[in-house]
Amino acid sequence: MKSPNRNLLIGAILAFVLGLAACEQPLLYELDDYEAKWVLQGELIAREIPEVYITESETFYTYVARTILPTFVEDATVILVGNGLIDTLRSFSRVDTLRSNSVLDTVVQTVWGYRGTQKIVEGEQYSIEITGDGNLLTAETTVPRKGSLANFAVDTSGSLSTSGYI
Repeated sequence: MKSPNRNLLIGAILAFVLGLAACEQPLLYELDDYEAKWVLQGELIAREIPEVYITESETFYTYVARTILPTFVEDATVILVGNGLIDTLRSFSRVDTLRSNSVLDTVVQTVWGYRGTQKIVEGEQYSIEITGDGNLLTAETTVPRKGSLANFAVDTSGSLSTSGYI
């Protein structure tokens, strides 16, 4: 007479093998056409010359299929308005050497960006307009004023900590 535990074990192994066999079939998806969008990256820092970078977005599948390097936009018109001035940012490039997870793999890429000529003023409002290749990007921001620590105090009354740390 066969033991019920043995039958259960054989059934579990059979189900596991059949489950693995079912996973061998490739899954094909029909993806809609993807239209790349421009992505703006940059910071406006008080008392510094502005620099921005524009790249093209990619689908997840494109991103995974190749080395993870962005596609830079080299021929846009970038206009920064603020502090009563209009600054047309000029394109520049530099060569970056990137290392992947493997010590032996290095990738060299030309990075394209746009640099202004006027320093950013704290407390001022700025807007940026980027055009080219049928694309239009706009953004606005106010550059914060840098804080002062001259009158900095911490009220620890009501705090559980007596160490002075917040």
